[in-house]
Amino acid sequence: MRLLSGARERNLDFRVIETKPNLFLIAPTEKLIPGNRYVFTYRDDTQEPARAEKVEAIVENTAFSAIKDQVQLWLSPSGPAQLDVVSVKGMCSRPADVAAQVIQIDDPAAIERWRFALLFETVLDGKHDWQPRASLCGNYPPGSSWRGYGTDMIFAECASAASNEVAGTKEGEHEVYMTISVPGTQLVAMTKKHSFRLTCTSPTLK
Repeated sequence: MRLLSGARERNLDFRVIETKPNLFLIAPTEKLIPGNRYVFTYRDDTQEPARAEKVEAIVENTAFSAIKDQVQLWLSPSGPAQLDVVSVKGMCSRPADVAAQVIQIDDPAAIERWRFALLFETVLDGKHDWQPRASLCGNYPPGSSWRGYGTDMIFAECASAASNEVAGTKEGEHEVYMTISVPGTQLVAMTKKHSFRLTCTSPTLK
């Protein structure tokens, strides 16, 4: 981590903060100053020679605190779908017929400016463990779901009685909301709770 502007270009000390289980924030020990340019260098793995990536950023004053009470969760009309889901039978993924419900945060419009830097979490039926993946061989970026930043798809697999590998949640009534937070701060927003039903014949929303 290196400061590129100001009176003297220099490397910065940093600290590692566990913001969520298995989710770490790397931040400088000194406060970032709006208007300054910084470069962050990271490696994909610990093997040598490792491939280094650099991200350059200009710090801006965030206005998330002003909009955090305006976030709204939208539920789109649902229907049956076929998805790729994680498989544990020697393959990375497998196709699955599901009943699915899509959720997304679109409002306020100002959230688009910060979407990539926020931590979104789907809370399904009061639990924080909804974390499906499309493949065992890949991961999604920190702060996002398997469908992207601020969007998710909740599904129940319509599996046959003989299947011993069933993905997703169960059919029936569910309750969902999203939390949005700024990693490393106490800024957290929570959407209203929504109820919906998943059935393998006709998923419905209410």
